[in-house]
Amino acid sequence: MAQGKARVHELAAEFGVTAKDILALLSGWGEFVKSASSTVEAPLARRVREHYAARPPRPITARDYGASAGSNRSALRDDNDFAAAVERARRRSRRTAPSDHKPGEIEAALYRCVIDPTRTRHGGYTPEDRDRVERLLRRWLETWLDDMAEWIRVSGGQHPDVAVKLCAAGLTPADANLRLGFGRIDATRDTIIRRVIRGALGVRDAVSQVKEYRRSQSATGTD
Repeated sequence: MAQGKARVHELAAEFGVTAKDILALLSGWGEFVKSASSTVEAPLARRVREHYAARPPRPITARDYGASAGSNRSALRDDNDFAAAVERARRRSRRTAPSDHKPGEIEAALYRCVIDPTRTRHGGYTPEDRDRVERLLRRWLETWLDDMAEWIRVSGGQHPDVAVKLCAAGLTPADANLRLGFGRIDATRDTIIRRVIRGALGVRDAVSQVKEYRRSQSATGTD
């Protein structure tokens, strides 16, 4: 992973924290950085990376859901209790414990979806890459989700919180990966899960759109 300058929101995504966390950290160091889109010069960005690389991964909490969903209030109103969503997802799960997952398979999916898309070639992972995947692996394994590798693929690997919300609401990875508009496939739109991640679509609205699409499929006899 490049160790040069970076925008605040890029550093936040790199370590699974919010832009506000990065801004607060910089402010505590006496560095004034205006916003999430501001550029952090290479020496300071390196200091931020070293700071977070030295910290143990924190357990996933409701705060993670609020951070990933963005500031869109309608998305947050759907269900801001991440712990409750995890519990519902676990009740839906066919698994009896998180250890039922194969960490190697999930780790490989994270490297493929989170690290590899930014590369021109695979392999040659840096310590920062490995640390980032390890943090995400712990977060994903806490969710107990069925079809975890598929959820990683459709979400881009960095949003286990949103995957849990959609799973708890009854959607599958295939549902979350649909591109829908007015109850039909619309290739010009982003996928359901990516719209939820951006805060452009609430979980309830996502479920409604998928149900409407399924009803239209049943009515026309298509699948």
